[in-house]
Amino acid sequence: MSTEVALHEVAHHLCDADPPHGREFVATFCELAEAVMGAEVGHVLRVVYAKEGVR
Repeated sequence: MSTEVALHEVAHHLCDADPPHGREFVATFCELAEAVMGAEVGHVLRVVYAKEGVR
C-alpha cells in the first residue's frame, strides 16, 4: 500500500463526515499529507484541489 493510499484511509477514520470525500475529508487528508510528507506536498494538494473547485 502506498503512503498516499494509507493517508487516504487514515483520513476516513479521523473524519467520519458525509459526504465521505467532502470538504472535511479533504482538509483532513491535506493536513495528514503535510504532516507525513512535508509542507510542500500539503501545499500542492491544496492548490490542485482548489483548481478543481474543491474547497
